[in-house]
Amino acid sequence: MTFTHRINPETVIVNQIRSALWTAGIPTFKHWGGPMGEPGIPDIIGTLPGGRALFIEVKTPKTIKSFPSNSVTQQAQDRFLKLHSKSGAACAVVATVNDALIVVGVIGQGFRFLAGGIRYEEGERLS
Repeated sequence: MTFTHRINPETVIVNQIRSALWTAGIPTFKHWGGPMGEPGIPDIIGTLPGGRALFIEVKTPKTIKSFPSNSVTQQAQDRFLKLHSKSGAACAVVATVNDALIVVGVIGQGFRFLAGGIRYEEGERLS
C-alpha cells in the first residue's frame, strides 16, 4: 500500500516567502491557526529593520482574487490587518514571493502586484 501526502499550495508559498524574508534579513515566524487560536491572525509575523511589525496573510494566486470573501475567517483576517495597519504595522495579503518582497521594500517602487495582492498602507487592491 502506498500513501501519498498532498502538500497544501499555500504552505509552499508561505515557506518560500519566509525563506526570502530571512535571506533579506527580516526575521519571521509562521502562525499556525487552529480551533484554540484567535481567528484572523496572519500566516507570517515578523519585524522589519527599525522594529516595525510585519503581518502577511498568504493566499494562492487563485484564492487571493476573492479576498476578503464572506467567510468568517477571511473577514477576521481583513479586520486584523486593517487594525494593525492603522497602528503602524506593515500589513498585506500576498500570493507570491515577489509580492512579499515588494511589501517589505526589498523590490523597488513603481510596482504592480502580480497576483492582485492588497497592501493595506495603500488601501487599495493592485492587479
